[in-house]
Amino acid sequence: MSRRIVPVAVMVGAGLVTLLGQFTDALLLGELSRTFVQWAGILFAFALMLGLWNLLAVHLRRVRAREAGWPDSLVLIGTAFVVLCAGLNGVSAPSLQWIFQHVQAPLESAMLALLVFFMGGAVVRALRARGRGVAFMLLTAAIVLLGQLPLMERFGREFADARAWIISVPMTAGMRGIVLGVALGTLATGLRLLSGVEHDRLFNQ
Repeated sequence: MSRRIVPVAVMVGAGLVTLLGQFTDALLLGELSRTFVQWAGILFAFALMLGLWNLLAVHLRRVRAREAGWPDSLVLIGTAFVVLCAGLNGVSAPSLQWIFQHVQAPLESAMLALLVFFMGGAVVRALRARGRGVAFMLLTAAIVLLGQLPLMERFGREFADARAWIISVPMTAGMRGIVLGVALGTLATGLRLLSGVEHDRLFNQ
């Protein structure tokens, strides 16, 4: 029983001190809160290194066992080694910047370019579904996409104005709604953790 109570008590106590320390410096709460936040940063870095070590260990095991797809694992291990060596001189090292500019940036651009084809497939599936909502969504997407083309300015400012209105009004409202929903979800999760409601799920596995 104590094996569950002690971790829950530590978790709830640290969370309450960190939360209260954001509003007041009384009873050393502010200093404790800042200390806990610094410890959280250290734990995050340690967890990141642990995750990298686990990833390399898993793929090393796949290479040794010659499992299916082991060449991909070998490429991953080699890439991680090269990037780690390039980053030994800091994040501003020329070698690391070269990797980001000539490898990562082109790969990300290619991946984003492939989204056009996925969007085309989604449009085809949406046309099969039919309905007013689908037609409205496709019309909105067409206006935004066509409004991006410099060629459309020759046919008037209507497309550009409609695109700017869609981005500034409905899309911004939707994005703010998503951010607000994420914030409320995070707040609810934090309150459940602080109240100990989630301790069974965390420590009974």
